[in-house]
Amino acid sequence: MLNKKISFFSILFSCMLFSLSAQETQSAVTLSVMKFDTMSEKNIDFIGESFADALTTKLTNIKDIRIYERSQFKKITNELQMNVDSSDLFDEDTVQSIGKIVAIDYMTLGSVTLIGNNLRVALRLVDVKTSRAILSKEVEGKYPDDVFDLQDDIALLVVKALNLNISSLEKEQVLRDPTNNMDAYEYYNQSLAEVSGMERVRLLRKALEKDPGFILARHCLAESYFENKNFTASTSVYKKIIDDYPHDFKARYNLGLLWFDLGELEKSADELKKASSLQNDNPDVWYNLALLQEFDKNGNRLSPEVDRIEVKKAYEKVLEVNNKYLEAHYALGVLNALMATEDSDINLQKDYIENAIMHLESYLSIYPDVFNASEVEQNVELLKGSLRQIIDYIGT
Repeated sequence: MLNKKISFFSILFSCMLFSLSAQETQSAVTLSVMKFDTMSEKNIDFIGESFADALTTKLTNIKDIRIYERSQFKKITNELQMNVDSSDLFDEDTVQSIGKIVAIDYMTLGSVTLIGNNLRVALRLVDVKTSRAILSKEVEGKYPDDVFDLQDDIALLVVKALNLNISSLEKEQVLRDPTNNMDAYEYYNQSLAEVSGMERVRLLRKALEKDPGFILARHCLAESYFENKNFTASTSVYKKIIDDYPHDFKARYNLGLLWFDLGELEKSADELKKASSLQNDNPDVWYNLALLQEFDKNGNRLSPEVDRIEVKKAYEKVLEVNNKYLEAHYALGVLNALMATEDSDINLQKDYIENAIMHLESYLSIYPDVFNASEVEQNVELLKGSLRQIIDYIGT
């Protein structure tokens, strides 16, 4: 009898562990900062990386800009067999294909050229929807004296090109020099070169000995500790950043994710909520908050104690912010299918299955070549078959 719990297919819930989302204002934009190329006579290939990191850090604290981290972007470009650090990424067709997969509005591409002590920074800001550059600009100065001023210049150029009005606090954060100690900055730059994990930690600690307030180096140190699986040290560094800079979104967000990885769900939720208060339009934060709601107080996922309706609402909020958020569509597809199997009301079963089909088809339409496309397509067909049986039953 179809008015009993449905058990017509299986979806691998273990494949659902993804990332996050929020409440987007109309002016908010999503931006990905690509690696800056370096052209120099000297052995300082890291300077391009340093400029990209500085630009990312400065723009992260602007509420109307959501930074799509290069690490996230790299996962997609790897699947598309593209080089995330290549200028070929800005081929018109490639840019538009990326725009169909992820909700990135703009991407930056830059280069840093050093001849003698003359430093030239070129920046392009590309509209992903049209694949056209809305900003193409060069700024010049002396190395190392003008490095921080040039980093400020390119950040403000991006803000202006995006027609964003920023607060005095946001502008202060954009213009804040990462350090006044050039020895500290040199150690930080060396840490960006191709060095081993513990050597990077050593260099960053040297930088912080020279300038304990070097916030960019502290972020890199926390990330380096995490990469070396020293989670206690990583947590400690993030806490120190937050103690000194309570409005540092990146530190709160990363600490929230770190607590999540360590199974400290209450601490994770608390930190992510604080991050959401700093960037209420960031969909990644809200996605992770939704994902947290899938776990009960003992850390069991989607146990009978978990309120499915509240989880469903949380993921739907993600899509209110960004209706192309891939993982939220998948999560809602799986969740609705699960709810259909658990409910004895045939009319609710029908609604849940229809919603599951809608979200899984959206998932496939956003990214047709996603890694589990074949499995999802099979489950969609099974869901459609079950939906037809229910419709036939209701009609009799």
